[in-house]
Amino acid sequence: MRRNKVFLLIIIFFLYFFLVKSAFSYTYKIAVVRSKDIKSYQNALRGFREICIDSQYSYYHLEDKRKEGIIFALQKEKHDLILAMGSSALEALKGKIKDTPIVFCMVLNPGVLFEEGDIENIFGVSMNVSPASQIISLKEIFPRVKRIGVVYNPIQTEYLISEAREVCKQEGLELICSEVSHQEETVNAIKNLEDKIDAIWMVSDTTVVMPFSIKYMLLFSFRNKIPLFGLSDKYVKRGVLLAASFDTTDMGRQAGELALQILKKENNENPSLIFARALKLFLNLKTAKIMGLNIPEEMKERADKIYR
Repeated sequence: MRRNKVFLLIIIFFLYFFLVKSAFSYTYKIAVVRSKDIKSYQNALRGFREICIDSQYSYYHLEDKRKEGIIFALQKEKHDLILAMGSSALEALKGKIKDTPIVFCMVLNPGVLFEEGDIENIFGVSMNVSPASQIISLKEIFPRVKRIGVVYNPIQTEYLISEAREVCKQEGLELICSEVSHQEETVNAIKNLEDKIDAIWMVSDTTVVMPFSIKYMLLFSFRNKIPLFGLSDKYVKRGVLLAASFDTTDMGRQAGELALQILKKENNENPSLIFARALKLFLNLKTAKIMGLNIPEEMKERADKIYR
């Protein structure tokens, strides 16, 4: 009887030890460096954690600490991977942390950073929606559109325009570009597209996307009765005809999937940069009515939000 009790106690001890160890053991150690602590970042982080479940996380906020202190802490405390959220976080880590893979998300136009070198250990998801997705959506909604105009700064968004050119070529469309190097040139660049285009495409270029230039693009669109393809819901709410944007939670999932591939070494040729895949479509039917443009019913059904 006593022997049975001892045996039972041994079993209980080992079960307890196994459960406790399992509860506090993780496969990977991941550091999260955030530029800001806002809702969109929280959504992206939630998506990331949905994928990278079996991990121990440590958090660093650029708003709370000097970046030098964060870099020192990351170099001292070794991690399997670092998640950089936001442009400031990625800028702070780029070139400083070289022996740990860095996966980023919530970064606008990261292609500019990739052209500067020091990116061997950096991978991530761009906030930019794929130009292919936007152009094909525009073509589906307005089949008569053949010439798409765009104003951009080559230093900022050449990588987007290069892909757009290829897509337009494949789709039998013409991309008519008007280049600028300073904000003051934007209005004239838009004017230069007069009578040359059937639609205007707004790209996430910080030189071009300014309040005064957006207002002029909108005026240009109404005056010429041509579609203006915007960047997000807020522009459609203000009168832009349509826009395609990304889903922040799914962007986090994409970053998580990329992180797992790197951690598990499942693919030695991981892409350094991928576009946000989840496309949210926004339509303004009031604008369409004013312009005399018809939106196909199937596109209305696909839209995530419609302004009437």
